[in-house]
Amino acid sequence: SYRLTMTDTDVAVVGAGPVGLATALGLARAGIRSVVLDAGSGLNTSPRAMAYLHPVLPGLEALGVLPDLKAIGLEGPGINFIDMASGEHFHQKLDVLRGVVTHPYALQLGQGDVGGVLLGHLAAYPDTEVRWDSRVTGVVNGETGVEVSYQAPGGPGTAPSAATSHVARAVP
Repeated sequence: SYRLTMTDTDVAVVGAGPVGLATALGLARAGIRSVVLDAGSGLNTSPRAMAYLHPVLPGLEALGVLPDLKAIGLEGPGINFIDMASGEHFHQKLDVLRGVVTHPYALQLGQGDVGGVLLGHLAAYPDTEVRWDSRVTGVVNGETGVEVSYQAPGGPGTAPSAATSHVARAVP
């Protein structure tokens, strides 16, 4: 049985995909303690997201991970969308954004690779922990903040101050 209290952590991040791990890294860099809860037994290495574009790359740069991602990824001139029903290809070339955005290219690499780099950077922050095999079962607004209940191999637990993979805001 696990129980996190406000003395253990400030924020619980739900989901250890790239967004959840990036959220935890941003919190860690700001000096905010967090625990990442993920139902999986480790990083999802299936190639779900394969291209990271100009709206996302500045955020990855601000987190300090972009150089490592560029070292293992491929910078492409654009991306190709395929209409599966018709087979038609739609090419989106990004060179037209040169001089308009900081990163006018598609960084191509798998979601698992991005997660691995983020986990590597998170290792430098002892106040941030990733708990695998921790399935969130509920979120309720408690007297001292939001409480996140989860099941883990050792039993159920509760974590205060939730942040979903899409929201990095602790609720006091």
